[in-house]
Amino acid sequence: WPARAAQIRDRLTALAGRPATAADGLAVQLDDEAIFLDRWRALLDATLTDEAVAGDAGLRELRDLLRAWHGHAATDEAGYRLVREFRLLVSTMVLDPIYAPVKARDPAADVGHSVEQPLWSIVSARPDYLLPAGTPSWDALLRRAAVETSRLGEREPGKPALRDCTWGQANVLRMRHPFSNLAPFLGRWLDMPAQALPGDVNMPRVQRPTFGASMRMVVIPGREQDSIFEQPGGASGHFLSPFYRAGHDDWASGRPSPFLPGEAKYRLTLHPGS
Repeated sequence: WPARAAQIRDRLTALAGRPATAADGLAVQLDDEAIFLDRWRALLDATLTDEAVAGDAGLRELRDLLRAWHGHAATDEAGYRLVREFRLLVSTMVLDPIYAPVKARDPAADVGHSVEQPLWSIVSARPDYLLPAGTPSWDALLRRAAVETSRLGEREPGKPALRDCTWGQANVLRMRHPFSNLAPFLGRWLDMPAQALPGDVNMPRVQRPTFGASMRMVVIPGREQDSIFEQPGGASGHFLSPFYRAGHDDWASGRPSPFLPGEAKYRLTLHPGS
């Protein structure tokens, strides 16, 4: 994900010139600022003019939520999810007709995931020949995407209000044991808790319901006692062990946990041949 790599690069560059601490390293890994969506946020705001939102309560609420958003993929507000939804809708409207001939010839064809650069180039240049059939103008296409975004709650179970369509409602951890996929009733013992998590794939704090950082580790050579290690799940593979979920909450919340082991409390002895 180029946007994620660039953001990590910029965060690390900002640390140059001074001794970095373990907390600095962890802060980079927990960075959930949605820089990737800055220009889409600006485009949506420019689409939601006073004239465009007049007489449409949904568009007015969308603009209010957009302007109140603090720019992070946080769990407790709707702004990130709404801008993300707007971009996905524009992408579908613009690129699906372009890819249609490819899909017609080979329905299984993978048209790729790195669409941001061509998509933004098209939306910026706005060539008439790439307007989808039946769409009178690029302004009309963007307004239609904004209207569909404002109706996100109508497409959700329970039809929540737009302000309640938070990122935390969509980005819920589903960390399931392979056995619970075969026998769902085992999930209460085997699965990790379902919980809303911040972050996404286009930022350093990579986090989706079934995908995320397999560990976070910051090691300062010579100062291992100050170093940090976080891991999803736990240290034991036995669901009855007190260590089955030990450490998982630190990973989920981003709370620093020590890299070095603590005082030994248990000993496991292996007896070959017994």
